[in-house]
Amino acid sequence: KTQTGQGIAGQVIENGEPINIRDTIEDPRFISSDDTHHLRSLLVVPVHSGGRPLGTISVSRTKPETFTDEDEHLLAIIGVQTSMALESARIFEETQQRAQHLELLNDITQAALQQPDLENIFNTLVERLQNVFGSDGCYLTLWDDEQEMALPFAAVGLVSDGYSNIDVLPGESTLTKSVLE
Repeated sequence: KTQTGQGIAGQVIENGEPINIRDTIEDPRFISSDDTHHLRSLLVVPVHSGGRPLGTISVSRTKPETFTDEDEHLLAIIGVQTSMALESARIFEETQQRAQHLELLNDITQAALQQPDLENIFNTLVERLQNVFGSDGCYLTLWDDEQEMALPFAAVGLVSDGYSNIDVLPGESTLTKSVLE
């Protein structure tokens, strides 16, 4: 793990600029370890998107004075392309999630339209919501303005057995009432 500002990669992340260490023995910024003591040349470039650091790309050699300014420029371009690929992948994943949510909404709407009455529509709704969220239970209450109370309407899962038997008194404070206020 590299923290911002620590080690060469951490410095690159913090500053957003490449570091080309031509000889690790001569450069005090390089901290040798059991894993890196054999390295003599190191080139590290940032990978960032919209000013937000995503990581670094590093190349190394056991021979000093290996990487040129042209190598640094090329690796920096590859870093930019890598950040674009990562950003595209992130956007694609978000788009896929949105498409799944829209598909779910369409599925719920279609299932509801196929039901003959309100009770079946709401039972279908809570069943689908339980599946979507992977919950142990899902329930729906409806607010009755005249009685000023929440009425249990549909439930599935762990809460379903006793849900319809809940007695709520008019004016009684309930979760549904709190949400609606």
